Amino acid sequence: MKTFRPNTMRIPLIAIFIAVVFLYPNKSSAQQFVKMHSEYGSKNQEVAQLLEFQGIDQYRSSFNGESLKGRHLLLTVKSMWDGELTKTDTIMNTVQYGDFAKISTDSLEVFVTGARVGDELKVNFRFPKVVISRKYKAVSSDDYSLRAVGDQMVFKPGVTVPAYVFMLPYEDGDGKNYCAVDQSGGNVEDWGKKFKLKHYLIFEMKFI
Repeated sequence: MKTFRPNTMRIPLIAIFIAVVFLYPNKSSAQQFVKMHSEYGSKNQEVAQLLEFQGIDQYRSSFNGESLKGRHLLLTVKSMWDGELTKTDTIMNTVQYGDFAKISTDSLEVFVTGARVGDELKVNFRFPKVVISRKYKAVSSDDYSLRAVGDQMVFKPGVTVPAYVFMLPYEDGDGKNYCAVDQSGGNVEDWGKKFKLKHYLIFEMKFI
């Protein structure tokens, strides 16, 4: 009579296979993602104090990922008033500049500067080969703050992601709060209704 022996190796091998799939995702897929990292203000103390005195927000942002090379950049802005999207504009689409404006390496550095000037918000985007300035209608308040919300997100080619938000604070009984808003996650377009923000701008990026 033949003695039956259960296959004691099958379960461990399957477990190992599953662990490899989930713990070590496909390398080519991981390389598609782009991370954003921003530094606020200036490392020079005198310059930093001057920016603060003038009410100027400035970020030096770097975007890094192998999938950046050879791509174009689409930069758009959404104007939000009383929790409603009122307008969407294209600030820059580097496709119009042809190969000259293509991202040539696996990294991109951007300087973004923003301030309220009179009754408008002025924003300046400085890319390696293109510099663009825009002005937008604003409420009469010195409380506007430019925030690099893209640092909390992952960019993927062909997907539109909010990179910066120029916003008013959330006001509660304890005062004015920005972090409660820009670190709340969720859909950025919902922040206006959720936190009762009168006005803010969403600057979105897409690598194409």
